[in-house]
Amino acid sequence: MRITDLNLTTKLIIAFLVVSLTPFALLAFLNTRSLEKTLVVNANKSLSAAAVQTSATIDTFITTNINTIQTVAQLPAIIDFLNVPFKERPGGNAIRNIMRTLGNNNQHGAVYTLLDNDGTDVGNSGRSGMVFANYSDRDYFKIPFNQDKVYVSPIQFSDEDKAMLYFSTPIHNLVGNVVGVICISYDANILQTLIEESNKLIGEESFPQQLQITNRIPPLPSSELSPNFSELASHLEQAKGEYFFTSDEISLNNTTNQVAVIPLKTQPWFVAFSQPQAIFLRPIQTQLQTVVLVVSYG
Repeated sequence: MRITDLNLTTKLIIAFLVVSLTPFALLAFLNTRSLEKTLVVNANKSLSAAAVQTSATIDTFITTNINTIQTVAQLPAIIDFLNVPFKERPGGNAIRNIMRTLGNNNQHGAVYTLLDNDGTDVGNSGRSGMVFANYSDRDYFKIPFNQDKVYVSPIQFSDEDKAMLYFSTPIHNLVGNVVGVICISYDANILQTLIEESNKLIGEESFPQQLQITNRIPPLPSSELSPNFSELASHLEQAKGEYFFTSDEISLNNTTNQVAVIPLKTQPWFVAFSQPQAIFLRPIQTQLQTVVLVVSYG
């Protein structure tokens, strides 16, 4: 039956219903869209809160190590030892014992190394004897010694091609002269261990990663990096504060993820907290379906 076949009364009723119900349908549509945006914002806030919590863990780790080496640099036994010229120094057993004790007390397996004013290793917690290797060309010696400031390295590769993280600080004698450097070194995988404590923090398959603009942290070999990592890097360059985006480059299985990024306070790195978009949107879609049912039958 065509509408032109209907009588006038029926046509008027239909017209009345269309005019009456259209605003309600439009209002319901707008309310649903508004609710959807609100739910997405709230879900993003959960991702962001997880990223903030994880970044605070890394920042605390870095700050704690800075405070530790600054305390060690003030130990009188270390200052007195470095004040004596190299050829006149007494045996280094006391220094080795101090370094060994510091290393044993570190729960993450860090190595403590004492460098004199020539950059020579005069005692560390990782070896039983004194090797006298020279590290004067390394930034973890040059920057503290020459610029008189604390140094936290980017991820660097050791002579054994192992990804490492270094903390170092100058050691001053009683008149304020720099007489050496104390350094703590970690296998960079400690960072991965710390952030993995936040896996599934906000639910199924949610996970954190630590990133810098050029690579993941610890760095992945180029063969394991996504060829489109530059797309992810462009997002990181925009992340001056809290930042959200979707990406299939954040995981190695090319799953599309919802991502919240927070920059660290202590290093030019980022914590990205992610969840597969299908899982991220599932509770939102469930709530929207409930609202539509209520509107339809209410």
